[in-house]
Amino acid sequence: MQLLQDLWNGILDLTKLLVIPDWGALIALLPVFMAIVVVVFFIGRVIQYQRLGPRRRRPGRIKPVTPAGVHMPGPTYAPVFAAIGVFLLLMGLVFNGALLVLGLIALVLTLLYWGREGLVDYDHVAGHHPQLPPTVHEGPPAGVHMPGPSFRPILASLGLTILFLGLVFPGPVLAVGLAFLIVALLGWLNDARKEYRQVVRADVSGHLENEPAPGWPKTLLTVFSLLVVAAVAVNAGWIPPRAASGGGTAGGGGSAAPSGGPVGSGGPAGSGGPSGPGGVAI
Repeated sequence: MQLLQDLWNGILDLTKLLVIPDWGALIALLPVFMAIVVVVFFIGRVIQYQRLGPRRRRPGRIKPVTPAGVHMPGPTYAPVFAAIGVFLLLMGLVFNGALLVLGLIALVLTLLYWGREGLVDYDHVAGHHPQLPPTVHEGPPAGVHMPGPSFRPILASLGLTILFLGLVFPGPVLAVGLAFLIVALLGWLNDARKEYRQVVRADVSGHLENEPAPGWPKTLLTVFSLLVVAAVAVNAGWIPPRAASGGGTAGGGGSAAPSGGPVGSGGPAGSGGPSGPGGVAI
């Protein structure tokens, strides 16, 4: 009878939870209920998405085969093991002790295993290498114009470098850098204009002529090298030379005459004879 009474009391307690619930506890669990509803909803949508579309009534896709001479390494667990080793090593840095040693050992072993698999793959393809026939390019295809080499990009880079140095050390260096950059860009624009004229002429005549190979820009580099040296000298104060420092020069009358002996001394004073005590002439 006691067993039946306990069973009945349990049923009553369960019914009491459903009839007279603890509203505070239920409200606290409301986010959990909403999360369960959202998860169930998304799982249902995924299942419906998988069932969409007609059923496959033909054999599946044939697995592609790699071409001859191409080796595709098979699947491996080495990256997974290496990641586990790194994880244990980082955990060992946080919790010092045996975990650090275990992580280090695991990482070393997994890297050795990965290296062994790499060597096996290399030995598998080391025997045969298909040799492709060498390709010799005699020139650009017909109708394609390749502009010749030019020093303009190098000159523009030098001018931009000097211009940036002038922003650090303002003054003549900035002016020289700006002038150098402008001259280089104008020369580059002139070269592009000549190339464009040659292309337009080739469209009419059908004969493409390239500009002659450019010479070394010796004059431009020499002039701007001298200007840069002069600008640095002006910034450093070497040109014009600074005034010499020191004491003032003597006047036209020569140095001042030495003064007489101190008043009251026993030595000679002026042009008179020897003086006695108190500066009285004897």
